[in-house]
Amino acid sequence: MHIPDSVQVVEMLPRDGFQRFDEFVPTDEKVAIIDRLSETGVDEIEISSFTHPEAVPTLRDADEVAERIDRNPEVSYRALVPNLRGMKRAVDAEVDKVNALVTVSETYTRKNQNMTVEENVSEIEAIVELAEGTDVEVEAGMGTSFFCPYEGRIPQADTLAVVEAVLEAGVDEVTLATTMGMANPKQMSEMLGEVYERFPEIDLGIHLHDTNGMSLANTLVAM
Repeated sequence: MHIPDSVQVVEMLPRDGFQRFDEFVPTDEKVAIIDRLSETGVDEIEISSFTHPEAVPTLRDADEVAERIDRNPEVSYRALVPNLRGMKRAVDAEVDKVNALVTVSETYTRKNQNMTVEENVSEIEAIVELAEGTDVEVEAGMGTSFFCPYEGRIPQADTLAVVEAVLEAGVDEVTLATTMGMANPKQMSEMLGEVYERFPEIDLGIHLHDTNGMSLANTLVAM
């Protein structure tokens, strides 16, 4: 086995964790938790999502959180942006990086973002354009890269096509997300092997959920 000398660890709790809660986590608590996470040694923290407050009410305080946290210079502070409007808020909040959301599944994209995958990629292009001239890095966070709750298993060719599209759009990084937590080590190995074969210079990450108990196994395979 060939394990890399190092990997970057991204803490997702303040965004992907808190957005799943039914009750609003007070802003003071969010800020305090992010500040404590900043001292754990993680490389990046996704602090919130610049999404419309009605879409994700538990993260309606994203701007205030970004303003109030005590930023550790050793940590990169990032946020999810679903569209160009969210990107503008992220730039104003002076985050270090954005997780520009794009989903591979046409059905999921339509239901979740009210657009097609092609329109979603166009948003990524606009986000990259807005990032030019700033210090904000753009990562394409690719939801439903392996499985969709509506369509089932996503064909590898579909995921690879979106990877190619976002790279052509000019993103700095690409992250493949299991979203529903249904990927297994065989699928992970095949997908990442094909991605690196086609795009050997890609800066690639994975975003895992542990729904099927495979997240640690998938991590080891990815490494």
